[in-house]
Amino acid sequence: MPVVSRLAPLAAVLASLALLVAPASASVPNGTYECFNLGYNFTLKAHDKYKVQTGGGGKWTSKGSKVKFKSGPMDFAYGKLRKDQTGAPVIDLYDVGDDTYYDNCPKV
Repeated sequence: MPVVSRLAPLAAVLASLALLVAPASASVPNGTYECFNLGYNFTLKAHDKYKVQTGGGGKWTSKGSKVKFKSGPMDFAYGKLRKDQTGAPVIDLYDVGDDTYYDNCPKV
């Protein structure tokens, strides 16, 4: 039996184990998120820009599951991405200054 064929199953097992050990990277998907308690929605766009339904926009960035609004009308808040019970993305908004919870904003 050639050496290559004996190593193939071992390589497959190691590759599967690597998937179990590797951390899942959460990237924040672009799109529109509706914030019911705040009374408006915002749209995360490509190139780290966003727009707010009520007017204006600014820049945003993300690292893992955290969203930071760097400028514009949402710069008072930061967000944490999570999935709801159906697996759809939701951004929970918090105050930058004192971490007060504002709203959960599901992607629409």
